[in-house]
Amino acid sequence: MMRIPDILGPINTLVPLNRSHWLNEKRLAWWLSLPSQSGGREFRDLCGLNNATLTNMGNTSNGWRFDTPRPGALGPAILCDGSAGYLSVGSPAALKLQPPFTIAAWIRTPHSADYNCAIANTTAFNNNATSYSIVVQANGSVYADRGSSGPVSSAAGVIPANTWCRVAVVYDTSATTIYVNGQQVATGAAAPTLSYSGSLQLGAYVAGGGRFNGLIDDLSVLGRAFSARDMAEEYWLSLTGYFGVLNRFGLPLNSTSSWFPWYRRGDLLLKGL
Repeated sequence: MMRIPDILGPINTLVPLNRSHWLNEKRLAWWLSLPSQSGGREFRDLCGLNNATLTNMGNTSNGWRFDTPRPGALGPAILCDGSAGYLSVGSPAALKLQPPFTIAAWIRTPHSADYNCAIANTTAFNNNATSYSIVVQANGSVYADRGSSGPVSSAAGVIPANTWCRVAVVYDTSATTIYVNGQQVATGAAAPTLSYSGSLQLGAYVAGGGRFNGLIDDLSVLGRAFSARDMAEEYWLSLTGYFGVLNRFGLPLNSTSSWFPWYRRGDLLLKGL
């Protein structure tokens, strides 16, 4: 059986983003593994500005992994060993955000310890020094830092062990909301004005703490608050090759394509095929 991403055709890696698609509005960074752009020392940002450097990686316990892909994967995932390996993005001004904004990641972890940090923009390994984050705890809960206000946390067990999950946090001007697999699992007060003097990491807090133990892929930062509809739609599209969100050979560049309305919510009928 062919996967839906195979049916849709190869991605145009020279111009991967379809900027006219509404889900790409204000997309600032997107670390999504693609076959032709994986396996090196960098995790390429499809937005073209903020590549992540693999740090303390490259052995059997961490780095690129082809054997445990996430649902709907287009390329390999990154394995973080929970002790040394992580990815460094640096300190780009464009990713030092104030609400509204959204962060998201596909993750898979045994969560055998606390502070499995998938993404964080932080000054130190300390809740009140972290501006934004996605962190999984040993009990399967997920929390999101909010600077000096501390984290918003879900109930235990929303992240099953050794199971791929799509986790996202919406930092809006009225609330901070956590989603797992397109569904809301926690909400709390809005973040205060966030301050930044550290750097952005994938798979770690800064200052040596919170190393992620497990696999990550498809991490995004967007300069707007996703609605519940946006969140559900992106989750479904992430399972099915991001049709319309990514440019593919054979489809019009920078167009949502007349095929797109025929390809939603599990409908396998593609107009024109």
